[in-house]
Amino acid sequence: MRILVHDYSGHPFQAQLSRELARRGHDVVHSTCTAYVSGKGNLAGDAPGLRFVTIGDSTALRKEQYCRRLVQETSLGLELARQVRREKPDVAMLSNLPIPMLVAAAAMLKRLGIPWVLWHQDVTTVALKTFAGVAKSMGVAAKVFGAGEKWSARRPRPSW
Repeated sequence: MRILVHDYSGHPFQAQLSRELARRGHDVVHSTCTAYVSGKGNLAGDAPGLRFVTIGDSTALRKEQYCRRLVQETSLGLELARQVRREKPDVAMLSNLPIPMLVAAAAMLKRLGIPWVLWHQDVTTVALKTFAGVAKSMGVAAKVFGAGEKWSARRPRPSW
């Protein structure tokens, strides 16, 4: 089976999962986003059937500039959608994506009829709602992101 694992953060757990899937005979493409700076796992293709690729190589993510970051995350989502189209996986797993990226990737997976699984740890909408009392725009953002998060999370998944 051709599997695309995209972990936005590049954490060790998802890389270990990709190695195990490859060890079990699957053809795995493990994708990460280099624009997001954090602690990364071992992202070297050291197993047969496993290939590591990246998106966001030419992007310097501006975390502190919220509007610019929103545009950048949307652009990264479109880049991930192109990667999905290029790789043509049988199934995909999306992990820890910002909502704009998640929506773009989920839309492409749906369009191509590719089942997928969501590994979602950080619920952005909850964080935005906590700031809604401070700034009205955060309440609006929470509603928009909440709608995108719900739409993406309710897309069809594989039944293994």
